[in-house]
Amino acid sequence: MPSKNTVLLLVGSTLAIGFSSAFAQTPQFRSSVDLVVVDAVVLDAKGEPATALTAADFVVTAAGRARKVVSAQYVRVAASAPQAVVTNSGAATPLPPATSNQTPHTGRSFVIVADLSTITPGNGRLIFDRIGAFVDQLAPEDLVGLAVLPGGSPRVDLTTEHARVRDAARTISGVSHQATSEMSPGEAAYIERGDGRAIEDYIDRIGGDPSTPNAACRLGAVGAIVSGGSSKQRSFQVNSDVRDCIVEASRMMGRYRQQSRAVLESLAAVATAMAPIAGPKTLVFVSGGLSVDTHNRDDLKTFARAAEAARVSLYALQPPTTLAEASRGGGSVAAGHRLDDEMGLDGLASTAAAARGSALHISGTADAALQQINRETSGYYLLAFERDASDSDNARVPIVVRVNRPGFDVRARSEVTPKPTAASTTPSASGDAKTMLGTLMRWPVPVAELPLAVDVSVTYRDAASSDGQVLLAVDIGAAGATINALGFEVTDNAGKIVADEFAPQPKTLARPDGGRLYFAVMALPPGSYALKFAAIDGNHRRGSVERRFTVKATPAGALRIGDISFGDESSGVFVPTPTISAAFSARVDVLPTSATELEGAHAFISILGSASAPLMRSEVPLRLTADGTRYQATAALNTSTLPGGTYVVTFELVRGDRVIGTTAREFRVQTR
Repeated sequence: MPSKNTVLLLVGSTLAIGFSSAFAQTPQFRSSVDLVVVDAVVLDAKGEPATALTAADFVVTAAGRARKVVSAQYVRVAASAPQAVVTNSGAATPLPPATSNQTPHTGRSFVIVADLSTITPGNGRLIFDRIGAFVDQLAPEDLVGLAVLPGGSPRVDLTTEHARVRDAARTISGVSHQATSEMSPGEAAYIERGDGRAIEDYIDRIGGDPSTPNAACRLGAVGAIVSGGSSKQRSFQVNSDVRDCIVEASRMMGRYRQQSRAVLESLAAVATAMAPIAGPKTLVFVSGGLSVDTHNRDDLKTFARAAEAARVSLYALQPPTTLAEASRGGGSVAAGHRLDDEMGLDGLASTAAAARGSALHISGTADAALQQINRETSGYYLLAFERDASDSDNARVPIVVRVNRPGFDVRARSEVTPKPTAASTTPSASGDAKTMLGTLMRWPVPVAELPLAVDVSVTYRDAASSDGQVLLAVDIGAAGATINALGFEVTDNAGKIVADEFAPQPKTLARPDGGRLYFAVMALPPGSYALKFAAIDGNHRRGSVERRFTVKATPAGALRIGDISFGDESSGVFVPTPTISAAFSARVDVLPTSATELEGAHAFISILGSASAPLMRSEVPLRLTADGTRYQATAALNTSTLPGGTYVVTFELVRGDRVIGTTAREFRVQTR
């Protein structure tokens, strides 16, 4: 870590020039982690979430061996009050405010996935109308999205604009129109097994007409018509030679399995896409059913791995199936409906169980099932248990989580992947600083004993470099205490560590309020990254926080504009800070390909409120820095008169009536 003077020089001029080599070294921070963390929902006898259990109440068996449960933390999803101001920059997608472990994201994320090919139009309209009402009732900070299979339309990406999802959901009706002479999924599944009753019911349903397609199956299965009771009833004796029916059923099942394989692949892709999102994540999957058996079990496992890695749960809603609405021969369709419901629900139940959820059959309105989902996603337990020395790195093992008292229902994943231990020495019984930091890094929710606020801003080394210069600024709220150790890891989308740091007794900069500031700089290529930062102070308080950021790709020869950095200039030097006061400064780097590129250009920094209305707009000068290639624009901002809420600062570079470059970021004003 550079000295205080070096830090001031760093943040007061080019943000990174000449200092990146000190931080872009080979990653060196590794620690031993002996705990595996799993998530679980526990319901009491009334079906309500149980929130007061301790580690002693849980029994965990993994890979057939009982494991010691070290801790059980209940993570509650609390609905926060709506913000007083809703903003939308309009000019550019704004970067989020600094991330703090004191105000972690508590909103939930739901993606509604509709499997239209298995839903009839009538049932679809009913259930998606109720899903629209469910979306309307979610908390303002809950994110909701909509995906449709197959085809993908309509689609709504995750948003807090719930009305968009509600309106789109209510346009969905379903497209299933199964031919009456075709074996339905349930019929095919049972006939493939040689179930004589299923064959008889199928022949009864389609009327045994030899002129229909695949007549060999009909003729091979149909025997004599037998009178029964006081009235003529159609009854069929199944011949012993029904191989043609079984072959036909196997052909149909191959098609249904392939359809289910495609659905499972899509669900895995949606789960993976949700991985970067903080807070609880849930797929609400609406489907008539899935064909899941030994033939496509590997596809289910692939989905389960994706759901576990992303910490996504899945709830399946099955509308009543109405395949084969009419019978050519006047036979009953009830048996086919029953088989379709049973087989389809079994597949949905297996899929939901693999992702810590449940499958719910809808016989009337979907309201009760949707409210159950709402209750069960209101919080969850994070259970940490000891990793066994015999656990293979990255190998999935079966797991059973239960409560050692009667009356509780536990929803947990059926398999987990124990995290591999790192190649360092075994920690002492009390745990050294490096081991404690490693544990904090891998805990999936923020640890808030020690207040932390983290900000990441990206600029560029020069107008030609494709790498981003990433400045990490951390506010450690340890008033009056020393910082014993801190560290961070940066991982890419594949989970590979691309930069890290471990600093015992780190050098930090004092804040006027008694907290400490820590800075680090690194060079990273374009891409999306996750930063996990952790620290321990002299009073043994621990803190961790995660921040996701993106280094944008910029075409060669294009004008480059860095992120807006917020900072404090009270000392006469711009010092980036994640925690802003009523008066703060905003700074932007501009890197032209040549000096003439900025001729006639004017820079403006604005504060936007609701509906993108400008509350302040100032032209700011572009000042050339000492390196002769980089320009900076800085504006002093004062928010003392603004009500509490979220706002956007925008930077625009304008030539004539055309905006030639823009960037934006959010900031929050606390309710006064």
